[in-house]
Amino acid sequence: MLKKSAKVLLAYIIGVVVSMFLAVPLSPFFGNYLVFFSVITSVITLGLVYSEMWKLGKYDALKKENKPLNAMGYMGFYTIITFIVELIVIIVKPAKDFTIWGIIPAVWYFPFNFFSDSKNFWVIYLIVYVATIVISIIGYYMGVVGFSVVDKILTARKNRFDKKAQKHKEEIERIKEQYRKKD
Repeated sequence: MLKKSAKVLLAYIIGVVVSMFLAVPLSPFFGNYLVFFSVITSVITLGLVYSEMWKLGKYDALKKENKPLNAMGYMGFYTIITFIVELIVIIVKPAKDFTIWGIIPAVWYFPFNFFSDSKNFWVIYLIVYVATIVISIIGYYMGVVGFSVVDKILTARKNRFDKKAQKHKEEIERIKEQYRKKD
């Protein structure tokens, strides 16, 4: 359980790191509208966590170990670390001191930072905390039941491509038939 919980935490950390790397190339495109940057980075981060939880749910379904509390157990490390960061936000952030304790929440919540202003930062952080847990639980149960959004999209795209290919094939056959009739 600890190893799987560490994978979920790692997925969130990778989302934060990717968001930081995207900050430099994408910030000129958004200018003063950094909320759009946060939308992109939050989707990436939550998508990575969702994906990891989906894999864990699929694994549990194959092993017949899908207990309802497994999803929260896998969120253990993320929940504990984020709770500590939330305490830092509530205690230190209002003091407006630029210390290492003020940098920790800014880094931890980097993908979501531009949703908030200086007045309601803790509300946004709390919403992110709850949203990540909800997305994780949904991802876990989608993995348990075997529903994959990516598979549905790829299947729909493949079906559309197959229909177009069939239509072109029929068109080619029709043209060939016309030429045969002329000869």
